[in-house]
Amino acid sequence: MIRRRSTHLFLLALLVRLIHLAQIRSGPTFDVPLVDGANYFRTASAIASGDLLGGSQAFWQPPLYPYFLALLLRIFGPSMTAIYVVQAAIGALSCLLVYFLGRRLFDERSGLAASIIMALYGPLIHFDAQPLIPVLHIVLLLGGLLFIVRAAGIPEAASSPGREWGLAGLLWGLAVVATPNLLLAVPPIALWGLKRARRPAVPLLFLLGVGLPIAAVTARNLAVSGEAVLISSNGGINFYIGNNPDYDRTIRIRPGGEFERLASEPENLGILGAAARSRYFVSRARDFLAGYPGAAVRLYLRKGLDLLPAKLREAVVLRSPSRNDFHFCGGAWEGFCVRGGAAENFAGDGAAEDFLRDGAAENFRAGGAVPVRRRSPPAPGPRFFTTAKELFAGGAAIRPGLALRKASTSLMVSSRYSPG
Repeated sequence: MIRRRSTHLFLLALLVRLIHLAQIRSGPTFDVPLVDGANYFRTASAIASGDLLGGSQAFWQPPLYPYFLALLLRIFGPSMTAIYVVQAAIGALSCLLVYFLGRRLFDERSGLAASIIMALYGPLIHFDAQPLIPVLHIVLLLGGLLFIVRAAGIPEAASSPGREWGLAGLLWGLAVVATPNLLLAVPPIALWGLKRARRPAVPLLFLLGVGLPIAAVTARNLAVSGEAVLISSNGGINFYIGNNPDYDRTIRIRPGGEFERLASEPENLGILGAAARSRYFVSRARDFLAGYPGAAVRLYLRKGLDLLPAKLREAVVLRSPSRNDFHFCGGAWEGFCVRGGAAENFAGDGAAEDFLRDGAAENFRAGGAVPVRRRSPPAPGPRFFTTAKELFAGGAAIRPGLALRKASTSLMVSSRYSPG
């Protein structure tokens, strides 16, 4: 029963993602990686061509996703469709991992409901068809969490907790190499494991597993550049972009002239090493946080509000022609501004200049959305919520086969996200 249900869940999630992929293939940017995606592809192409160390400088961005892309380039060549099909399968696997986690932490029905919601969740479907990190770090994170739960004996004792903790650490370490801020969660997990383990030394295998992938990246950075950069050197500038008195401007800096001017500040001051440049930006951010605590508190309160659902802040749909209102467009979603004259409202905004200059905005406006640079995932489309509501209507038991048919029919008639 569990095997059949798992198969149905995986096929549901995969089918939804493949339908989305088929619908965006004709988009103008489908075969053209943008923003961070372009950087990942440059690094991946070099690795796939034989430069296994990925350059002669410390990694600027976390390297796991470029190495993953390099592997796919070696197998499939420069086929975006093939790459996105693989990512769709990985995204479907993530939905399956949520099912198994839900079963262990709660019950069968909770795991099933969570898995179906994730399978139909618009932002994840969208990012599974983008040349970006989320598809990879999500599956590694969920895999690590599943092994942590198993190792901790939830709900039943593990036959080999040491092995489970080690595998959990290895997956978490790989996730950190994809998204370094996940490293912040390692100490709390280790402390929690020490409290639950019958043998306190066992969860230390988790720390060992985490450390192995990170140590490999650090050793590579040291070998090629002479600097012991832990993972990548862009952490400092990213920290500064989100923590400074000019946050409204820096958070919207796009790759190009303005970003390059900001990134070159330490070099212009004679600060040349990758680690030193990162420390320069961390120092500037700390000066702001320490020197202007009131402004810092207000900034973090604003960021906290950005975590609320967009509908609660009336931020997704722009109803005012004021250009200043765009500063809060999406909050939790700076990806799409939908119908209601949004394209015209920010036609002169720097975030949309490239699209408008190239005429691409007209193509997207016909579908009701204009793409701008994303800082976080877009809100799920209403049809996904409607589908989920139909699946759970009346509290009846869910039949995966029925869910598959309903979801596929729903997605074929719903309006889709445009590629960005």
